[in-house]
Amino acid sequence: MSPLLSLPRELRDTIIDRVLSSARLAPPTISSAESNRCAPPSYEGPQDPGFDSWPYGQSHVRFEQPAYISNSYPLFLTNHQLAAETASALRRLSLPYELDVMQVDEAELWPTWLSVPVLTSKLDVVNVTFRATGFAKKRSMWKRGCGAPPYMLWCFYYLLEHVLKRGPVGKTSASWDREVSIKTLNLNFVGNNHVSPGDPSDSRDIKYTYSADPDENTNNMDLRPEWVADFLDSELWGLLGMGNSGAAYGKILHERVGSIQFMVNGETKENLNLTNILHELNPTSKHDTFGHVAPEERLSAFWKWKEETARKRMELGFLGVGDEDLDEDWREQYG
Repeated sequence: MSPLLSLPRELRDTIIDRVLSSARLAPPTISSAESNRCAPPSYEGPQDPGFDSWPYGQSHVRFEQPAYISNSYPLFLTNHQLAAETASALRRLSLPYELDVMQVDEAELWPTWLSVPVLTSKLDVVNVTFRATGFAKKRSMWKRGCGAPPYMLWCFYYLLEHVLKRGPVGKTSASWDREVSIKTLNLNFVGNNHVSPGDPSDSRDIKYTYSADPDENTNNMDLRPEWVADFLDSELWGLLGMGNSGAAYGKILHERVGSIQFMVNGETKENLNLTNILHELNPTSKHDTFGHVAPEERLSAFWKWKEETARKRMELGFLGVGDEDLDEDWREQYG
């Protein structure tokens, strides 16, 4: 008999719980993370047709290779008894998924999964930590051009789309949509958020902060996490509003995400309840929404989608997040 199976069940449960909740350390530097990054597809080359993100996103998100396996995977392969006890622990526990994302030179995202309790299509809590390293040496990827969203938005969007379609994994050869849902998505932007005393600007408009490096006798320029949080918050609002040009990209967020919390160094800035946002959507003109659909079909397509999405969110348990009147209203309409 395995020494682990000879232990009392209570002690074995404690060991299994610790294995399932274990997490790796985030890579401390670009050089420590670079060696196991897979090369993204060329910006001009063929992109994965299973994603809606523009090419810049797919070509500037560098996943880890080889991919990190889930904490539960070895336990499930050991023997039938440990597999059963592991499954029981996963039902009993509510373990978060931890993802570290390095923003490299304001041009790429390097995601690293630190803790994946089990591969599943229903994720209760996903905690994402964004860390800025370096700054843009060429043209800014944050600027809009010709009415199009900033290039960097597509990096964030592709990363989120990858989780919702492939799951909490790195680069994968799988080509099917796993239809992953996230009940609570926590986005924590960390780093030096200092604003010089007496600066007349609104702190939200200050993109960089500067800190002295006594060893090099220079000043370091850092991308302020609050500025990045506000940027992504604003851009996501644009997609969630399901306007004429954003509806094609906002649909998946309404269909698969319960709520999104924005934090800066652990302090909450805003909590987006997507149920409330969806409930308030009420386009009245074909120019207001679903620009990817023929003009004469836009409004009918939107209302059909909204009804189907409301029912799907109820099935996923995305209601009951603070507004009982809204919940009851939705049950009467879609229950």
